[in-house]
Amino acid sequence: MNDRLTWASARRDRYLLWCRRVEQGPYTSLDRLEFALISAHTTMSTAKRGFVLSRDAEDVSSLGLALQEGGVFASYQKAGLIMQLRDAVYEVGIPTGDYRHWRRTHKLPGLGYCKLSFGTSLIDPLGTNVVCLDVHVTRAYWPTATASDVRRIYRRLDEYERIETLLLDEAERAEMPPFAYQWAVWDWQRGGADDHAFLWQLEPVGVQMPLFRREARDG
Repeated sequence: MNDRLTWASARRDRYLLWCRRVEQGPYTSLDRLEFALISAHTTMSTAKRGFVLSRDAEDVSSLGLALQEGGVFASYQKAGLIMQLRDAVYEVGIPTGDYRHWRRTHKLPGLGYCKLSFGTSLIDPLGTNVVCLDVHVTRAYWPTATASDVRRIYRRLDEYERIETLLLDEAERAEMPPFAYQWAVWDWQRGGADDHAFLWQLEPVGVQMPLFRREARDG
């Protein structure tokens, strides 16, 4: 058993619990896709801050300003893509079913293979069959990968799925859902687990920021 598989297997219950909490969170599928888009080339804390600030923004200008105030990279470009994403989801629907097949046959604005897989994993953390190969996870399976190699993986689905299949095989060996195992590999590669409670906890006393807007916004 390799080091990451051993590490993840020993912490299986933790990641299953976290995935169940994400699954049960009071947030919409569109919210989760939008967070995946905002998180591109942005730290988690900055993405979270920009997302929270932008939740009441209904046009591209207010979205861009909110993301900029949050420190999000390419704020106005992402604002435009979010507006396109909202329209596209209305037309083609939310990813569902066999997510690997959905990813092969559909595209959503602002979401390449990596971030679409992240959004899908947030939508269905215990049922998705795709994973987010960010730089950390990719280098867990390809330690010598250069920045150019990583960009090629993001451009070519066959290359992306080649690495993804390695992770899916290990997830099966660990008896963990793919996203739970990918989450563990992400923590293992970076040197330890962070507190991810913001994924499911709302802000009770002004300390914890919610990651997504509430379902009630959709009504």
